[in-house]
Amino acid sequence: YGTEIKSVASGSIEKTGFETGFGKTVIVTHQGGFKSRYAHLSKINVKEGDQIAGGVILGEVGNSGWANGSHLHLEIYSNETPLNPLNILP
Repeated sequence: YGTEIKSVASGSIEKTGFETGFGKTVIVTHQGGFKSRYAHLSKINVKEGDQIAGGVILGEVGNSGWANGSHLHLEIYSNETPLNPLNILP
């Protein structure tokens, strides 16, 4: 709980706030047509519209939403289709 969460790559903050199931969430749109979702946060440090570099602190690990204990839910996706992060991220 409280560990800093960093962005996987540069991009634009598309959405911040509470999502059913996911709790406190940040969604980042990246070049290359993919997005990353960081969910179950305890704290959000960015706001919608921010332009960020890779490695920027987005928030902190928590257990908001439908979570059974503190953890980070990270998704990489395009057009709502999950992508394998190993094929996308450096």
